Amino acid sequence: PASILDGNGEKYGRSNLFSDLVWYLLTNDDAGAGDLISTAMLDEESFVETSRFLARNRIFCDTVVQDVVNIREYATSVAPLMLCNFVIKEGKFAVTPALPVDSSGALSLSPVPITAQFTGGDIIEGSFEIDYLPNEDRAPFKASATYRTGEARQLPEEDNVFVRYAGGASNNLEGTVPLEEFPMAEWCTRKEQAVLACKYMLALRKHVTHTVKFLTSPEGLALAPGDYIKITTTANPFSSTRLGTINKDGKIKALSPMEDGEYKVLIYRPGADAPERTVLTIENGVSVDVLNAVFSWSSATNTSSIYQVEMLTIGDDQLVEVVASSFPCDENGVSIINQDILQNNNSTMWAVSE
Repeated sequence: PASILDGNGEKYGRSNLFSDLVWYLLTNDDAGAGDLISTAMLDEESFVETSRFLARNRIFCDTVVQDVVNIREYATSVAPLMLCNFVIKEGKFAVTPALPVDSSGALSLSPVPITAQFTGGDIIEGSFEIDYLPNEDRAPFKASATYRTGEARQLPEEDNVFVRYAGGASNNLEGTVPLEEFPMAEWCTRKEQAVLACKYMLALRKHVTHTVKFLTSPEGLALAPGDYIKITTTANPFSSTRLGTINKDGKIKALSPMEDGEYKVLIYRPGADAPERTVLTIENGVSVDVLNAVFSWSSATNTSSIYQVEMLTIGDDQLVEVVASSFPCDENGVSIINQDILQNNNSTMWAVSE
């Protein structure tokens, strides 16, 4: 297929980039779905950005699509091993880098660009859900990727490369983790590209722990799959030291000292059917209103985490449902997955063998 950009943003020539292959399959009248899909249905900017990313990181797609394929299924299945996402963005087909990149297309070690921030005031009450990945989907593994090699006037051969976390990064599980295979010989002709794909799949397994889903108002919302968002939630962690009793005279016994003031507490009175929430007022070390009860109190804390948007849908109630996966970053907001991937092969982070 013809590339949609060169280093200067000009259209020219032939291409072995995944983004260009998808563009060709979606727009060509003879070999693709061009008679059904117009370029107006494609987010051209995302294809250009992703082509720059793939070329910059030497992630190539040296393949021949000679059989009839479902284009959406094909692009969706191959994209992760190209470190990309094939998505619907504002109603248009798009291919986006799966990781933060800079203006040159290189993997970025700058703070992740946050498109939107959500707090309790932006999230429809009662709609926030967290789905933690099952243990089997988070278990460490050793990756094996196949890639194609060959020389002029010779038949190609398949080689394997094995990649795993090394040293402390592997939690001392060397030699005990299962092997997972990634057949890439159909399009991959470089060992370095196969190693990069393995690193990405291993880092996803290690660092991505859960997904979230919530409803929000569409007003002023400018989000698309692949964008990064920050969600701030309020937690009330339980602590066994924040328990106490109040006798009939209002005297308080608690493991942690309580200064005079007002506390939001959960109390249980003898003979009651259920606990109740109320405000405990303490003056001169004595409870003013609450007597003869067991109580607990907590200290609300705000936690902020970064997520990558996976899907946006608008319901019949005109509210937007956001589905996003956790995207781990350090205290400076830099992608931990990028940091892992950019570590050298056979370093303290990675063990690579053939």
